[in-house]
Amino acid sequence: MIKIKQIFIDMDGVLVDFVGGALKAHGIKYRPEWPSCVYRMSEALGMTDEEFWLPEMLTEQWWAKLLPEEWATSLCVSLESKCPGLRVLTKPVSHSGSWAGKKTWLCRNLPGLYNRVTMTDDKALQAKPGVLLIDDCDEECDRFIEAGGEAVCVPRPWNSQTQKGGIAEHVLDCVDAIESIQPENPNFPRMQVDCPMPECKPPKGIEVDHG
Repeated sequence: MIKIKQIFIDMDGVLVDFVGGALKAHGIKYRPEWPSCVYRMSEALGMTDEEFWLPEMLTEQWWAKLLPEEWATSLCVSLESKCPGLRVLTKPVSHSGSWAGKKTWLCRNLPGLYNRVTMTDDKALQAKPGVLLIDDCDEECDRFIEAGGEAVCVPRPWNSQTQKGGIAEHVLDCVDAIESIQPENPNFPRMQVDCPMPECKPPKGIEVDHG
């Protein structure tokens, strides 16, 4: 039986409503019908990458102000209770605004994870036996498994798990199915989602709400 010692969770499409923010930036009021298993949003909207990435979407402020998915907090708390030491693993776009904005987003919405984030252009580098990735991209999950880790694909319209039902319930059921959870350090301090993080210094003009 596989023993999970570390859980990584993705941001965009899992904790962060990137799609809703992008649609709003483009003035699209209703979510379009998503082509089956098309991950790239530009492709789903019939746009080139140049047309899709508006200048405002490359700023720190835009990334920092994206809304959390409704299950983000409860899912993180549940995962933390299963395996203390939950970490964020995210792949920012190639622009400094994305990197900085993601850190500020965590400060505002999940401050307990602010100092538990790894940003990389290759998530599979973190893969090894006993390490689990929770992601919304089929390709990222496949690569993580091929590199020696475990992965759970979060049901979203843009991946193969889209018909699996409730997001948080599906993820937790899959984690339970992998079993058994055995944190590397069982005495790791538990994450407090609403705890203040004095190290977090958002850019000017962005309000931080720790409550």
